[in-house]
Amino acid sequence: MSVGYKIRAIRDLRGMTQKELGIKAGFSAATADVRIRQYESHKMIPKEDKLKEIATALDVDVSALKDHDIYSDLDLMQILFELEKNHGLVIEKEADRYVLSFDESHPLFRYTNYKLDSWYRAKSQLLSYSEDSGYDDKEYLLWKYRFPLDTMEIEKTNAAKVQEKYKPFVNNSYSIKKVNEFILLFEKLIRSGFDIQIASAPERSGIGTFVCCAIFKHSELLEATGDAANAYAEYLSMITYLEKSGIEIERETNSFDGETLLGVYFYSSVLSTALNHTVWEIIAAYKAGTLDDKIMQMQYKDSLQTFDVALN
Repeated sequence: MSVGYKIRAIRDLRGMTQKELGIKAGFSAATADVRIRQYESHKMIPKEDKLKEIATALDVDVSALKDHDIYSDLDLMQILFELEKNHGLVIEKEADRYVLSFDESHPLFRYTNYKLDSWYRAKSQLLSYSEDSGYDDKEYLLWKYRFPLDTMEIEKTNAAKVQEKYKPFVNNSYSIKKVNEFILLFEKLIRSGFDIQIASAPERSGIGTFVCCAIFKHSELLEATGDAANAYAEYLSMITYLEKSGIEIERETNSFDGETLLGVYFYSSVLSTALNHTVWEIIAAYKAGTLDDKIMQMQYKDSLQTFDVALN
């Protein structure tokens, strides 16, 4: 779809006149309807800054107004080839249909799953059917045009609730010196019952560092009490200390399966290695009920000895 077609389609969904949209997008009352009419009739294409203003006026994400250049089946195929090459798209055949999925080993698999999950849940919840009127897809269409704004608002709200709960308990004088202390804190968190995920990051040009992320579910953090809540407060205190020590920390928030997931990337090779190996093994052993077995404890002791090294 062209930019002009999309502006008109969303304006109609919003029940706005061309003049109302033009004024809201920053044009004078004398020229507002004319400028929007020019865009919608393809006589003019709005520049990037004006496109953003129109998107804000329509209350949608600016990406919803952009032309993604799919005019034919060959255009679509080239996009699929690009997704296969750079984003882990996999094509398979099941019976008489072809199935497209993303390679689990690809760094972007997790992020793609997050977005697909949001899409699936929105379609299930917003696309309703009536025998009298058929499909009522207005809310669903608006969700797609706004994507990812609605999802981001939910994530922001849930992350703020977690921050509000734990901020008073963060200890700014907290410190750790060795990597095995980092591992021991994660053991405490795991034994507290937190369902922690460990994931690797997509490549970031110029970093040259293996990066891992620890991910928590916001619902578990809000429900945590006693030792579990204290352990997470200690974890946040540790993050604050690591940042002060010069270790790059990156926070991210995503949605999956009705949860807001709060992740922290540790841009340190030794910490990421500890997460990817020892902490991951602790999580697997805890879930399997073998964390306190003699063999596992011997392996764990050896790992702690291996990581008896300074953070920097």
